[in-house]
Amino acid sequence: MHLSHIFPYNRDLSFDIPAMSLRTSALLSLSIAAVLSFPLAQAHGAPASKATTAVASTFNPDSVPVSTRPLPAFPYLDWPEKLQERERRGKTEDFDRAWFVAGNARHAAEGRVSRRSYYLSHAGLSQLAAVRNYEQALKELGAVRIDTVKPYSKDFPAEDAPERNRFIQKEFGIYGKSADYSTWLLRTPEKRIWFGLTVTSQQVRLTTLEEKPMERSIALTKADEMKAALDKQGFIALYINFDTDKAALRDDGKPAVDEIARLLKNNPGLKIAVEGHTDNSGDAKRNKALSEQRAATIVTALKGAGIEAARLKSAGFGADKPIADNRTEDGRARNRRVELVKL
Repeated sequence: MHLSHIFPYNRDLSFDIPAMSLRTSALLSLSIAAVLSFPLAQAHGAPASKATTAVASTFNPDSVPVSTRPLPAFPYLDWPEKLQERERRGKTEDFDRAWFVAGNARHAAEGRVSRRSYYLSHAGLSQLAAVRNYEQALKELGAVRIDTVKPYSKDFPAEDAPERNRFIQKEFGIYGKSADYSTWLLRTPEKRIWFGLTVTSQQVRLTTLEEKPMERSIALTKADEMKAALDKQGFIALYINFDTDKAALRDDGKPAVDEIARLLKNNPGLKIAVEGHTDNSGDAKRNKALSEQRAATIVTALKGAGIEAARLKSAGFGADKPIADNRTEDGRARNRRVELVKL
């Protein structure tokens, strides 16, 4: 199957690769542009495809081999040639979270995110043709397929079936078992790049995430500023860093906790509640539990710094108390917070 008529080579990209013709493979304008003349992908779900699938009950992203192939610009895969600009739906955010299926579990990654979708009929593609094209393009970029369970399978982890259904509809765009979903991971010496692909009988939805740390734009709040806010309004929102979907305090979050401890030591009569909040991405029950765990982590750290337990309480509210619009990147970032509340 020759793919240049669907995803033509992007002539703006030039690579000097001896003995390999990108122009011959011609896959990319999907800046599907790193085509290095590999075999066609096996049929989706066929046994042969398992040879390139990383299988693990607890998936380790570092188990995927590092690729040194040259890459086109983010988001690496372009639109199909026949798709008119007015028929393209896409959005890129410099920093956000996206969910993928890694091994047999869901995995959240953070970084630069591109989300794109379009109707197959507008691109002149069948469901199978879209799946085959993306499989080949992703393999030729150097990506490896890493999902080992279908999101709509009863084995896919969730608190209960309705919660699972809401999660996969929101995060993966899957509304029925006819949808074809796959997660692909590309590791380079510098970064990890995730691709979540959903192809239904009508639409394609592609999420591409390039892992990177958040560029901090909010300065550390000092102890005296915390005290002024607590005296004035009874609470203050702080932005303390945790790894995605984890409750362990990161090293770059410790200075904020140190300032909270200094606040309490300078004001021995002050008692506070530490309240955790999340955005609305992902599973609601998991978000609430995570917010509780993160608040408890901070309280534990404060106790370790010599603050009496009787002066501290912790609680978590998940996404139930947003202070900004969860439909925007900035709003979600503001909602992922810890609040100190004066008791």
